[in-house]
This record gives sequence, C-alpha cells and structure tokens, in this order.
Amino acid sequence: MRCWWGIVARAALCCGLVVSIDGARGSSGAPTSATISTTPTADWTILAYFDADSDLESPMLDNVRQMMKVGSSQAVQLLCLVDRPGGAGAATEEEEESPGPGDVPEWTGARLVRVGKDALETLEDWGPVNMGDPETLRRFIEKGTGRFPARRYMLVLADHGMAWSGSCYDEGFDDWLSLEELRRVLASCRDRFGGRLEIVGFDACLMGTIEVAAELVGFARVMVASEELSPADGWRYDRLLQRLKAEPTMPTTAVGRIVADAFKEQVDTLDDDEHRREALGVTMSVLSLDRVPAVTMALDELGRAGERELSRESGPGALARCRAECAAFGAEGRTDSGAEVFDLVDLAEVLRQGTVSPELKSAAARLKAAATATVLHNVRGRARPDAHGLAVSWPGRPDGFEDESVRYETTSLARQGRWLPFLEAYVKARTAAVKAPRLSEVTASRDTVSRRVPVQLEARISGGEPQSAYLTVSVREGQQEVFLGMRPTSVATDSSLSEEFDGRWHRLGDRRGSMTCALSDFEPLKDEQDAYLVSVPAQLRRQGSDRWRDVTLYFHLDLGAAGPKGEFAYACRDHRTGEQRIRLRRGDTVRPVFLRIDGSGFEKRAPPRADLPTLTIRRARDLSIRTAPLAAGSYRVGFLVTDPLGRSSASLAPVRVKARSR
Repeated sequence: MRCWWGIVARAALCCGLVVSIDGARGSSGAPTSATISTTPTADWTILAYFDADSDLESPMLDNVRQMMKVGSSQAVQLLCLVDRPGGAGAATEEEEESPGPGDVPEWTGARLVRVGKDALETLEDWGPVNMGDPETLRRFIEKGTGRFPARRYMLVLADHGMAWSGSCYDEGFDDWLSLEELRRVLASCRDRFGGRLEIVGFDACLMGTIEVAAELVGFARVMVASEELSPADGWRYDRLLQRLKAEPTMPTTAVGRIVADAFKEQVDTLDDDEHRREALGVTMSVLSLDRVPAVTMALDELGRAGERELSRESGPGALARCRAECAAFGAEGRTDSGAEVFDLVDLAEVLRQGTVSPELKSAAARLKAAATATVLHNVRGRARPDAHGLAVSWPGRPDGFEDESVRYETTSLARQGRWLPFLEAYVKARTAAVKAPRLSEVTASRDTVSRRVPVQLEARISGGEPQSAYLTVSVREGQQEVFLGMRPTSVATDSSLSEEFDGRWHRLGDRRGSMTCALSDFEPLKDEQDAYLVSVPAQLRRQGSDRWRDVTLYFHLDLGAAGPKGEFAYACRDHRTGEQRIRLRRGDTVRPVFLRIDGSGFEKRAPPRADLPTLTIRRARDLSIRTAPLAAGSYRVGFLVTDPLGRSSASLAPVRVKARSR
C-alpha cells in the first residue's frame, strides 16, 4: 500500500501537482477518511482569517462579496475562515441552499470557504470556534497550505486591532490573539509555507507598530498595516484580486502597495461623502520586515540614551514635553489614555529638536533613518500629516504596560535591549519631575457680556511650563464644574494669557439645527495654518434603540480669519479593544457630552443630562461645527492649562451672557 501511495505522489509531483492526504478524525481520534487533493501549485494562496463574530460582521461580509467579484483562479487561490455570531438570526436550510449570485449564504459559527467567482465553496463547517485561540489560526493555516499549495502565501488577519496587545478579539469567547501567540503559530507552521510568508496583513486598527513587526521577523517578508484607527469598511479586496489575477508574478512589495493604495482610494473616491471624510484620518503602510532589526537596535540605543537623559534634572520634563508633542494614534487626540501609539519618525524628530543631549539627538537621528528605510510605502489622510508608516507604544503611566492577561514585557521588542527599561524609568520619573503650571485668578473687564460689548479676560501662569492653554467656558452643576469645551489660546513670552469673549461658543449641528457642544483635544495639522483635528464627546442612540452609547465625533476645524468652521471627519465609539471607527446612519440621534476634571487633574466626561437637546442625523456629511451666542444665563469663563502629563487646571470668573436684543 505504501508503494502505491508513493507512486501516486511521485507522479503527481512530476505533473506539477501536490498530493494532500487529509485524514478526518472521529471522536476516538482515529482517521475516518482520506482524500487526495491534486491541486496545481498556485502563484499565490491568500489565507484570510475573518473574525466576524463581532460588530464588524456586516462590513466583513461586504469584504467577502468584494472577493466574490473576482474569485479564485489557478494562479491565485483565495481561502477564508469566516466566523459569524450565532443566535436567533440563523438561517434555515432552505435559505442556506439558495443564495443568489454574489450573495453570502447565512450561517452561524465558522466556515472554511474557498472564494469563487460569484460563489462560495464551503469546504468545512467548523461550528462555534474561538478565533482568539492560536490553535484555531494554526489549524486554518495548515488546512489552507495543505489544500491550496502556492509559491507565495499571504495571511490576512481581519478584525479589531489593539496594537501590542494583539488582534482578532472574539466577543463570543472574550479572547484575542496576543502577539506572542501569533509568533508561536507562525513558528509551528513555517514548514507549511516554505519558511516565510510573503505578506502578513492586518485589516485592523493600530497594528502598524514596531512591536507587531518585531514578532513577525523571520516569519514573513512584508507587513501591511495601519498606524491609526481604520474605517470599518476594511481593505478593498476586489482591487487587490483584480490586479493580482492579471499579474500574479508581480513582486511582493508591489502587492503590498496595491493593498495600501486601494485602501486609501476606497475612502477618497467613492461617491459617499462620509467615506471621503473618513479619508482625512486613514493610514496604511507597507513594511520590510528584513529591515525591522535595524529599528529595534536603534530603539535600544535610544532607550539607553533616554535613561541617561532621565538622570538629568531637566530630563524627565523635556521627555514628557516631547512625548506630548508627538503624533499619537488610537486615543482621543492628546489625552493620555495609555492606549495610544506614537509615530516613530515624528517621535525621533521631536526628540532631536526638543532635547539638548547630543547622545539622545544622535540616537534619535539613527532611529529616524532606520524607521524611514523600513517603510517601503505609506499612504495617509490629510488629517494625519505626521503618519510616516510605523509607530511605537510609549505608555505614560503604569497601567499602560498591561491589558488584562497580556503584558507589554511579553513582546519580542520588550525582551531585547533597553527600550522597556527606559519606558519603566520614564513612568516613574515623570510624575515627580514635572511641575504643574499654576494659574492666577482671572480678571474680567466686566461681569456681563454680549457680542457688541465683549469681556476682556486676563491671567498669568506660574510654576511649571504648560503644554497647552485654552479659553474655556463652564457652568456649575451642584458642586461640580462642568466645562463646555475649550478653544486654543497662546501664552505670551511673559507667561500672561489674554482673550476676548463675546458670548459666542461652539455648536454642533446641520442645516436644520444645532446645539452647544464641547470641543476637546485640539491636534494641530502641521501642513495647514490654524487647522486642527478636534474631538467632540457625545452620545449616540441608533434608530429604533433606546440605548445611549459614548462616542467621539472628529472634525477638521479651521480657526482662520473667517471664524471657526468644522467639517465632519469620522466617528468612533469606545470598546473593550479601544476606540473603533463607526458609521453614522440616517435616523441616528446624537446628544452632547460635556467635561469635568477629576481629582488627579485629568479630563473626564461629565454624566450626560437627560434634558440636553438632541440632533437626529439625516446625512453625516452635513454635520459641522460653527459658533453662535450662548443661551442667556450665568457662566464661568477663563483659562485652562495642561501640563506634559495631560493634567489640567483652570481659573474662572463669573460672567453673565445677556439675552440677544432684536
């Protein structure tokens, strides 16, 4: 019998085919059947791991439909593991058996499918599986490479991304793939794909980091990922497959470029205005994993120089200011959430310009050069001019080093060199070293205000150097100060603050109406004067639901001579895995959320009031920020300053806004 199998195998190989013996096992573990697959070796096999057991099920099924527009070919095989939620929405057998052309049939649990032109071929029904279990990924890779051998392989991991914590969060099992687990799977499967995958792609948020890339060194040649939060729509798979099917022998880096360019084009050119607005904040890069070791070595050198900088009296403060100035992704603007990541090239440049140590400047220059060389291709939206393609975590407080069962120290980057020791030393030193700025009592030129007769506000800063300063308006609710947002102001060379307030404030609205809102987290857009990416804390209620959820609306704000004008960019919701992009739909309702400062000096959301006005959305593209007179009444107006640690303090004076006269 062995000789017979050997003859078949040798004959198949001589014909350019691969023999696969797939032994299914019964409950006893004994093989129950064996089949021979004589699949020709393809140029590419794409293995798409779709963890759709989440709120991303709908856009992921749209991705599958995109794939079905092109389908597999002899040169390009496309295999997907698609895990979907269970529940009352499960289809009947009749529905499953009769999907229309290009439709995705209904099912629950996970299915292994081969994507054909306008059809899915179900290879195996895996039932309920934990997509956060590394064993599930290992099984998928082994099945895919065994059934559809290729000269080159691409692995795509699609779901929510959490930077160094991992990706593919399975909500049904409350589990996700850590980077350590991903590395172990690739190590165990490396013989299946000839030593290295050509591409590992993350159709997920925040995975374009050096921590992620360092885990893949030796297991793949190219990584494709985003530094920033990504729209729920994901990659443009049909464009990728069309190009790859037409030219399957193109270089691996060219394939990565197609992914990035098509991703950006998707939100740039669609006739949906909301997609185009989402393009303001998108990022995607193609990385050479062979060049990643040079980046980790440069980070080691930077960590050593950083530790010595911390020993200087002015070092902790200087480093804290540099961190605060660096382009951050994955958090609400400048807030120190602990979850954000920082662009490596921008970080290196900020350190080079913002510190005095020649050693640190030299290390930063080498880091910038290494990171720049690693990024083979990079696309970014207008609101992300400082996204150069590769980010790094720099936690600013102790809880930033852990995410439930996963700790930063388990990453490959943390286990080598002095980067982690520097981060730990920085967290310990920064709070003690940074002096909080103090504000004098605000003086107001008058206690009533109108547009015709504004009030002049004056104050002075002492103590520590502020990171930023704002004009702010608040109201008293019991014993709590509730801030109606802020507006940037400048600090004079003598540390004085001066602003005119005419009773007008920010309003969120559309063509039918508006309501007072809080603007926060002003992130300057370096390529545009007086322009910012700003966040508006709010709550969202979906049409037909009675549940309010915390969301953040982002706007491209122009504070030019014509007056503040904000254009809607995108929306995010808070989730277990961090911020996630969401789509605002017709009929959804939003209401404002204002701010408070907690006992430690950090901005928090104030509890929303039930009597606040709401706005029902007709078209998200119509949302805008304008200014209008505040309602007549008593307010407190003054200044708010933040230090490099993200702590805020305010000084306010009572001002009454007069009713508008006709």
